Amino acid sequence: MKNLIAISVRFLGATNTKGARVKLTVSRFNTSKTIPFDYGHNNAEETAVAFFYSNSVAPFARCCTASGSTLLFTFDDAEKIVALFA
Repeated sequence: MKNLIAISVRFLGATNTKGARVKLTVSRFNTSKTIPFDYGHNNAEETAVAFFYSNSVAPFARCCTASGSTLLFTFDDAEKIVALFA
């Protein structure tokens, strides 16, 4: 069985002081990162996927949950993921 890293993706709507954002959370490493929402994409998940691809990290798979979506990555990318969230 392959070990995977799960990163949850959640849309954060705009406020009076901040634009729309996407929150990426890695429970395994107890860390999160907030990135700007890209209106060129249809949703938060596509914004997140584009962020990871632009940083040379490709998702292995995705799954949907009641609270949003989760992107799955192989442990081969663990060091890159940790660096992105540092």
